[in-house]
Amino acid sequence: MKVKRFTKAPYTTIDKSKLHQFLKEEGFVRSGLALDLDVTVCTIDRYMNNPEKIKIEHIKRICEETGVDANFIMDLICA
Repeated sequence: MKVKRFTKAPYTTIDKSKLHQFLKEEGFVRSGLALDLDVTVCTIDRYMNNPEKIKIEHIKRICEETGVDANFIMDLICA
């Protein structure tokens, strides 16, 4: 059974990247992302500041949870 740990909640911080903006608009929070991607909150912060560093396996997981395709996420990362 899949455990869904992405937590949707109000999240108000300055956008650090297009990926960060998208995830905030979807309502995802750092701690939920960290749990689901099996990384630390510091790593999530690093990914939001510099999304080019995000691993392919993490992009795949974000795509699964948000219901968008990898091309959409890659466009956000490269923007």
